[in-house]
This record gives sequence, structure tokens and C-alpha cells, in this order.
Amino acid sequence: MNRKAALTGALRTAQLAGAALDVLALEPPDEHEDLIGPPNVVITPPRRFLLRAVAGRPQVRTALRGEIPRNAVNRLGG
Repeated sequence: MNRKAALTGALRTAQLAGAALDVLALEPPDEHEDLIGPPNVVITPPRRFLLRAVAGRPQVRTALRGEIPRNAVNRLGG
């Protein structure tokens, strides 16, 4: 049995309460991926996707330069 089948089975039978995953065997996943959809599974998107999706935004570019973005919520020192 492969690891994915074991994980899916353990989640389905409540041997595991939940799983948080940051990578899947197939990226991007196909529409039949068993681990997408169950309420007890959290999957974060790959970092490269997030960076590509937001890297061109002005506030992100500011932060990547090490500067504090104009609309920062948690400003250091005040």
C-alpha cells in the first residue's frame, strides 16, 4: 500500500483526525485527487505559486525589498 492510500484510509476511518499538507504527489493535482475536499484535510498551495501570483503587486514588491508596506497592519515599533 502506498503512503497516500494509507493516509486517505486513515482519514476516512477516523484513525487520523486530520491532515495538513503542503505538497501533493502531482502538482497541480488532477480533478480526482482524493485528498482535496474532505473537511479534515488542509492543503496549502505551493510557495512558488503564491510568489508568482502576487510578486508583481506593489505592496509585495515593497516588502520583498525589506521596506514596510504602506498598508501594513502590524508595523514594527509603532
